[in-house]
Amino acid sequence: MAVANMSAMRDEGLTEHVLTNEAGMAESLAKLADVHRCVKEVRGSGFFYAIDLCADREAGRELSPDQEAGLRGGVLGGFVREQRMTIRPDDRGYTGLTISPPLIADGTVVEDLVDRTDRVLERTGAWLSEIA
Repeated sequence: MAVANMSAMRDEGLTEHVLTNEAGMAESLAKLADVHRCVKEVRGSGFFYAIDLCADREAGRELSPDQEAGLRGGVLGGFVREQRMTIRPDDRGYTGLTISPPLIADGTVVEDLVDRTDRVLERTGAWLSEIA
């Protein structure tokens, strides 16, 4: 089964597609870090990225235990669901978002994903400010 999947990915040019489009996605996600103080770091490659969250990057403040518990306990997931996104709030070692669009995603899909992520981060930043 795995060999068949790898063959299909090769035959359909998915690796080349991702390599061709990864720079645009990386740049768009990096811009979100410039706009949202709650973004500690954006990292990744290809079509697999993580956005680490903090209380306030510019002030050098990490998430408090209460903020972390709230985000991991459903607040962040609620913001993601509001935007009807297929990204995952992650709590396995970091509090943040895991972003991995389908390998066939084109520029329109990536732009929509980044726009929705922007709105999630806007809500997250506002929530963090409210409970600070």
